[in-house]
Order: sequence, then structure tokens, then C-alpha cells
Amino acid sequence: MIGGMIRHMKSLRGMQHDGGWIHHLLEEAENERMHLFTFIQMRNPGILFRLAILFTQGFMLTAYSTMYLLSSRLSHRFVGYLEEEAVKTYTNCIKDIDDGKLPPVSYTHLRAHETGRNLVCRLLLEKKKTKHLKHYFLSHTIT
Repeated sequence: MIGGMIRHMKSLRGMQHDGGWIHHLLEEAENERMHLFTFIQMRNPGILFRLAILFTQGFMLTAYSTMYLLSSRLSHRFVGYLEEEAVKTYTNCIKDIDDGKLPPVSYTHLRAHETGRNLVCRLLLEKKKTKHLKHYFLSHTIT
């Protein structure tokens, strides 16, 4: 969302099209928000965890905005590496579900005949796609 906003303002100042990045970045922000909501609903964390999310968001808003203003390329690369870590985490989560180390996932918005494992697999595929898109865009465009 930060990248989309900054690119939007830059596009308006320069009166030039941004090549589709704004839409992609805002769509990515919405996707991340839905992932967070999915896991919050699955585990229904307490007030301390929710406060940790709030403070982390405040810190990241400031830090990432500053980093994006200094170097958008570095910022996008950073997000690409975060996506790589998310892929590892989701892969380990699926393995732990298969090994019985995690309790069954309960989520109210599962599709018909879908298990919690299937949901985590879908999220993993989204993360893999986002990770590859981030690195591809950075390798083939000037940000």
C-alpha cells in the first residue's frame, strides 16, 4: 500500500503512466491483509497478540515508508525476501499439519470439501506467485 501510494503521487507529479505498478501493489496489499485476517480467524489471538500487530504495523509503516522513499528497488527486494520466508513458513506449516504437530485448522470461509491444509496450500501458492513476481519485476523494470 505504501509503494502504491508513493508511486501514485510520483505518477501524478510527472503526469505519466506508471506501467501498472500501482494496481499491482494495491492488489498485493489487499492480499496480505486477507492472509492476516485468515490466520487471525483461525487462531483467534488474544489482546496481547493483537497489540503486537498494531505496534508492528506502526513501526513498519514508518520504516518501510522511509526505505521506499530512499530506494524503491531495495524495498521491493526486501518484500521479495519476506515472501521467500513466508513460503518456507507455509511449507513447514503444511509439513507440521501432515505430521500431526499442528491441530486441525478451523476456518469459517473454507470452500465446500476443503480442509485447513488445502487452505494453507492455496496461501502457499499465492506466496510463491508473489515472490516470483517481485523478483521478476525488479529484474525487468526500472522502479
